[in-house]
Amino acid sequence: MHYYNGNDQESANYWHEVLKLNTNYEVAYVGIGKALLMEGKNREAMAYFENGNSRQYYSKAFKRYRQEVLREHFGTVMTGVLVLSLLLIGFRAYRRYRRGGERFAAK
Repeated sequence: MHYYNGNDQESANYWHEVLKLNTNYEVAYVGIGKALLMEGKNREAMAYFENGNSRQYYSKAFKRYRQEVLREHFGTVMTGVLVLSLLLIGFRAYRRYRRGGERFAAK
């Protein structure tokens, strides 16, 4: 009821109470995972969905978590790729220059 009214934290509190009574109740894990997913806590939600054996919601949480990580590290990764490619191009140009200089010097 609380979940459908938008009270995610309140519904999670009830699900935690259910887990205290029965730690094998998979629906409670899924309920807590849904509340965490609505709060944007994707990594934590993944753990609850895994315990609740919910592939559908685990995939949704994993997709959101993956997007979050990519957003955080995109600039760093692209800077690294750009620097490596520039170093490779510079190294190849240097090798061509050195080989070309040796050919002309030998004649």
